[in-house]
Amino acid sequence: MLFPCAPLDYETRLYKGCGASELYSIAVSVGFAWLPLAFLLGFLILDGLHAFFIGFAIFVGGLLLWVVGIANLLKTIKLGKPEGWHLRMLYCYLHPLFGSCLIYKSGRWSTVREE
Repeated sequence: MLFPCAPLDYETRLYKGCGASELYSIAVSVGFAWLPLAFLLGFLILDGLHAFFIGFAIFVGGLLLWVVGIANLLKTIKLGKPEGWHLRMLYCYLHPLFGSCLIYKSGRWSTVREE
């Protein structure tokens, strides 16, 4: 469930309780942050064409380690919570940054017809 208005058919858990969209968003965000650092480390270790190969190896290894670590962290956050709870809490914390209106409602629900 990547979007706040997604239907309530939840994804199958693939790794450590994370669905496909969660793993994809973790991998993309870590990948964008880790790619320049990995190639910089590769060029600090070696020079020439070998630096690209070392940088790529550092990138893949670091990406896998970070995805496993963040998946473990999400597993502990989601333990005992209902489906989609952590994403809803994230939307509640981040909605002022995007300038959107978030409606908080509370009330009493009843299935009895009242006249």
